[in-house]
Amino acid sequence: MIASQAIEFREAVRLKVARYLSGDLAIATTSNVKILKNVEVGYKTIGVNFAPAESSVPYGGFNTCQGSTPGCRGGCLRFAGHNVSGMAGIARIARTVAYNVDPWSFMRLLKSEIKRFEAREKKKGFKVSYRGNLLSDLVWLSMEIAQEFPGIQCVDYTKRIGTVERMIPVHVPANMSWGLSLSESNFADWHRCLVAGKFWGAVVFDVAKGQPLPESFAGLPCIDGDVHDARWLTPKGTIAALRIKGTKKAKAIARKSGFAIDPGDPRCNV
Repeated sequence: MIASQAIEFREAVRLKVARYLSGDLAIATTSNVKILKNVEVGYKTIGVNFAPAESSVPYGGFNTCQGSTPGCRGGCLRFAGHNVSGMAGIARIARTVAYNVDPWSFMRLLKSEIKRFEAREKKKGFKVSYRGNLLSDLVWLSMEIAQEFPGIQCVDYTKRIGTVERMIPVHVPANMSWGLSLSESNFADWHRCLVAGKFWGAVVFDVAKGQPLPESFAGLPCIDGDVHDARWLTPKGTIAALRIKGTKKAKAIARKSGFAIDPGDPRCNV
């Protein structure tokens, strides 16, 4: 990015931060491709798209993925689909900065949006769900919404295994569903928790769109996690298998790091 473009980008972020905190722009989204599929199982879903990992830090944000690894950062879904566009990046960064500089106002506005969404969609006959981290890993964000909105099904993926283990069972409400995402470096803890039936899991496989996924991994059954994002329907001890996505560069990083699992891995289908 040349200097003039960098200045324009920074100014665009600054203006959006002000608009988010004034209530002029909606913080949450309902148009994410994955969560839109939840309609197929009777749910309308709302979520928040923060800038992942440290991508917002140069603009006044913070690290939103403290459990991230080189593989998941390089192969992140911010390099896939509509997430790649410059405007999407500005919006994600601005939301993250807005939360960082004024979390009280941010959460007040977000909760108002969720409350309106819940009332509107339930009136239409839908059940409502919330995913607080479409690209980030802020475990407290989903917890706060789950506690305040008991009529909404909340769900999130996380690599912060120790954090969520400490939350269960005392602090986690019944409407909060956690899944553990496998990285290239957390297999032992991830597998231990899934075998114990504490959580459902998520694994990215180096499988192209439309191609079959492994039926099992590390002795645990897999389901096709690309069909929808209603992961609270995934039994604990079961893996939501996800196909690799993103640019050629992102896919290459995910493969090389071991974040994306080759379907020929000896742990598959055993």
